[in-house]
Amino acid sequence: MHEKNYGYLLYYISIVQSKKKMLMHFLFCRLFEDKINWGRVAALMYIAYLIVITVVKQKASSLPRLLKIVVSHVVRFIKEKLARWIASQGGWVSKL
Repeated sequence: MHEKNYGYLLYYISIVQSKKKMLMHFLFCRLFEDKINWGRVAALMYIAYLIVITVVKQKASSLPRLLKIVVSHVVRFIKEKLARWIASQGGWVSKL
């Protein structure tokens, strides 16, 4: 996945307060719609990073709140959609 392919969504997520969670969920589900692998798990983390960086570059006053939204949504998505797969692969430590 390339940033330029999702740039408009990253920008939209950074400015549309009421739709952040829905758009992040859409991006995350789309990333894993056909398979799960470690590369895509890393891409999930990278997408979250890009969302935060986009807002930081805009000098958003709501940065602390946004960080909480992004982190909590990533953690919830991992728990609900990826935790079983990660455990079946030997967990996070197996890839360090």
